[in-house]
Amino acid sequence: MHPRLVRYAKRRLEAESALDVASMSLQTIWSKNLDPPSDDVAERQLQSLAYRIAEGHIRNTLRAQERLRRVVSVVTDT
Repeated sequence: MHPRLVRYAKRRLEAESALDVASMSLQTIWSKNLDPPSDDVAERQLQSLAYRIAEGHIRNTLRAQERLRRVVSVVTDT
């Protein structure tokens, strides 16, 4: 699952941030204390959940990067 999440995140983020997003996504899933998938349907549902969680982390990362760019811009312009 981790390599697929990294590839997914790399479509929108740089490599280092994509690795962080994949790790945070798996950590989030782990913290939910879910039962392991018992069949193919449950496994696909878990994969879908992983991608939805990764998308949220990607958006948070992009927002944080944009905030940082704005702060740096304000600081360097003054």
